[in-house]
Amino acid sequence: PGNACRLLIANLHRRKVFERSFSPHETVTWDGTGTDGARVPGGVYVYFLEAAGKAHRGTVTVLR
Repeated sequence: PGNACRLLIANLHRRKVFERSFSPHETVTWDGTGTDGARVPGGVYVYFLEAAGKAHRGTVTVLR
């Protein structure tokens, strides 16, 4: 869909650990689990957020 948003989270080896599409009216949070529901190991992850025709990226650190 044209107005769908997407959040993708990958580890520093560029392996996707989480991905979710959502509507622009939703709030999405990442709880530190992978798409499979298992907790990801502590470390630095890169997020990619696509929304409103723009792309944003940054890092998040998971401490365990």
